[in-house]
Amino acid sequence: MVGSNGMLALMCMSVTHSGMSDPKAPRALSCVPALGGLEISWDADANADRYDLQMGVPSTEYAIAGHHTEGNETRVIVKYLVPEQKYWFQLVSHSQGHEMDSGWNPMSEKHECIAPPVVKASGNPLSSTPRRRRSSSPRRRRGYFIVDMVREHSSYDGITNHNAADAKGQAWLLGSGWRAGQTCKLALYKVHIKKVSIPSQVTPKGGHGHYANYQSCNLAAGKYRCAKIVPTDCSIMGVNCAAAGNSKYSKDHVGMGVIQGNGGKWYSVPHAGHLKTWHRESQYRKAKCHRGMSASAIKKAFHMHAAYLEPWDSDVSAFSTDGETNETSMPSSLSSSPTRFLV
Repeated sequence: MVGSNGMLALMCMSVTHSGMSDPKAPRALSCVPALGGLEISWDADANADRYDLQMGVPSTEYAIAGHHTEGNETRVIVKYLVPEQKYWFQLVSHSQGHEMDSGWNPMSEKHECIAPPVVKASGNPLSSTPRRRRSSSPRRRRGYFIVDMVREHSSYDGITNHNAADAKGQAWLLGSGWRAGQTCKLALYKVHIKKVSIPSQVTPKGGHGHYANYQSCNLAAGKYRCAKIVPTDCSIMGVNCAAAGNSKYSKDHVGMGVIQGNGGKWYSVPHAGHLKTWHRESQYRKAKCHRGMSASAIKKAFHMHAAYLEPWDSDVSAFSTDGETNETSMPSSLSSSPTRFLV
């Protein structure tokens, strides 16, 4: 029905789907039109310190995207929606006291909502209006630039205190960095980085001086931390480890390094810079992966959802346009080095 403000008031409808374990205490989801998309809200879980709102379309059982909250807030504005497309949403909560790579549990059944039509200034819906691209993109913050980052991980726990990559860098990892028995899930994040001049950095190649030295982010004493680059990564990038280990800026700025002979980029995203020198958008996009996956195949996997999600507007795409280089074997000079993977 049409409300007094001329926008459609939408109801969420509970539906039954398989693919994720049933929630023990299901939360009801509510959806209403919001500026640029839908507002999805729910009742708080006293044991949760944050949430992930998963979304998909009725024709698929698996989620095509998710939305991380910064804390235990109980609503998300879902953007980049196709007007009048039907979506399903399912809430997943993260339990207090757990690291981000564990402690995630479903808190709702899947609920279907329909994205509002394109709305003109008067508030009247224009259901026949041709699809407009990037109409729901969040406003850019002055002094920042936007970078797409890909991360492969067993659980969709974000990029804070983790390494990430562009498609070339990730393809290298799915070849040379493949680990026996690993799961393969990709996530694409949209990261806003403060545009500052960082002098005398070693690992960034390009980037106009806006990146710090790359740091290696690993699990240590039960927690993920970013620290100075390890020798294996220095060898892969072909840099002097002593100079590259200078962490004056990299401890709280996004770092970047380039794989020697491949051109793929790796990033480090330290928690110390969160909301100070970088922040990411709530929404992230999902794709399945496999051993030996090429950069072009990674691009295709993410773009399979293009019919259901509006494109992102970024300054540095994860998908290069200068031809693909997919190094799937270690350079001979690294034959004695341990295999590296991003965490």
